[in-house]
Amino acid sequence: MSSIRIQKVEELLRAQLSILIRQNLPEEFGIITVTNVAVTADLKQAQVHIVLVDKDQEKKVLTYLSQKTPIFQHTLGRTLSLRYTPRLNFNIDRSESKANRVEELLKEIDRDA
Repeated sequence: MSSIRIQKVEELLRAQLSILIRQNLPEEFGIITVTNVAVTADLKQAQVHIVLVDKDQEKKVLTYLSQKTPIFQHTLGRTLSLRYTPRLNFNIDRSESKANRVEELLKEIDRDA
C-alpha cells in the first residue's frame, strides 16, 4: 500500500479523533491534543499519541479513552470511507518531555565546557 495513502489516513484519523475527543471528554481532564496517529500498513491498527496539559490526569484519561474506544471506532467507521476502521490504541506522547530533557543536558554540557 502506498505510503501516501497511509499518511492521508493518519491525518484524517488525527483530525477526526481530535474532534471526537474534544466533544466527548469531560472538562475535568483539561486540554488534550492528538499529536500523531501511526497506522499499520494494513490499516487495521492505529497508535494514537496524545499530550495532556494536566500531567496528573494521564492514567484517568487513558482509562477513559480506552473505555470510549469502541464508540470512537464506531463513529469513525460511519464517518470515514475506509474498508476497515483501525483498532485504536491510545498512548501518552512523551517526545516533548524527552526533547526538553535533551535540551537540558546540552545546556549542562555547554556550562561545564
